[in-house]
Amino acid sequence: MIAGKHFPLNVLFDSVKYREATEKCTREQIIRLDTLQEKFKEVSIPAQILKTEDRAIVDIVFERVNRLGMKLDTLQLLSAWTWNEDFNLLENFKNLKEELEEFGFSEVGEDCDLILRCTAAILKKKTTPESLLELSGQQIRGAFPKVRNGIFGAIDFMRKQLKVTALKNLPYPGFIIPLSAFFAEPDGKEVSYDARVYNQLKKWFWRSCFTNRYSIQTKKVLISNIEQIIKLKNGENNSFGEIDCKIDRDFFINNRFRFDNVSTKTFILVLANNNPKSFLSGSDIDLDKVLQKYNRTEFHHIYPKAFLKSLRFDDSSINCLANFCFLNSAENKKIAAKKPSEYVKMMPKGDILKDILSKALCTSDTFDDNFNAFLSR
Repeated sequence: MIAGKHFPLNVLFDSVKYREATEKCTREQIIRLDTLQEKFKEVSIPAQILKTEDRAIVDIVFERVNRLGMKLDTLQLLSAWTWNEDFNLLENFKNLKEELEEFGFSEVGEDCDLILRCTAAILKKKTTPESLLELSGQQIRGAFPKVRNGIFGAIDFMRKQLKVTALKNLPYPGFIIPLSAFFAEPDGKEVSYDARVYNQLKKWFWRSCFTNRYSIQTKKVLISNIEQIIKLKNGENNSFGEIDCKIDRDFFINNRFRFDNVSTKTFILVLANNNPKSFLSGSDIDLDKVLQKYNRTEFHHIYPKAFLKSLRFDDSSINCLANFCFLNSAENKKIAAKKPSEYVKMMPKGDILKDILSKALCTSDTFDDNFNAFLSR
């Protein structure tokens, strides 16, 4: 009892703790507390256990219990639909998020809609979570390991083969959906593929990035990709990755460097997959560290902004993709506003310099201080 006004309810059903808690109470207070305790003890909460594989019955029960009129979303319905004493869908989603966090992809685990769309792709070859309601609870429970393996397989492929270290690095989160369908297998079985299939997977990824294929008619594109990638997996005739794509210098000149757009994310991944080296030391860039931090200090204007401003170039030209490379923040500060012909003196010489430029997709005459000529190459 606190100041004669408060009493801990968590002792009402523990006789020892209840007696201890009432020791300092007055006789009148004890009578009131005993009356309160009796009311709680006498209350019966009705419960009815319903076991059914009929989704329509589950829907009706939830509608009637849900007196606030709040519409249940697909995840909530699926959770009820699939629940049994050994399986809790929400708990499995939570565990999946924790596992993905170790790989830098916790955002995937937090995006329940994305996980459900991956599940729909794997189990129904569709993209809508609602399609999962066509399955029985037993089917979904039994297939969850396959779903988990598909999602982890997709992420492992992107991490190791495409240098995608986090969901924020990915131009389109939807890329995970067809890849999950490709890598989905039950526990104890792995997906094996040859060089031809591997090249098709990479071709599809890069061509989809450069053509912004997932920006329009996403549902239609995804359904087609799911169908074709499964054919690719099964060795059947398919058109997966066969996307018309032409890349020219305009992509690198007309697109601005901004972390929130697809073009920049694509460009950064292109550089990352070329195994870049830092300009001053010639050391390998720690891509995991840089791409996880993913901020402007880890990138560098090849032609420094201050130098180009002095030559009256506008921001649009200065911040084009072609004018950026990987560079750690410490080296970035050393270069500062120095023009290329000055800071090249701080760089390694000979073959090491050639290697640095090659990894940054730059030519040997990058340091001529001629920005227009640099962009034209």
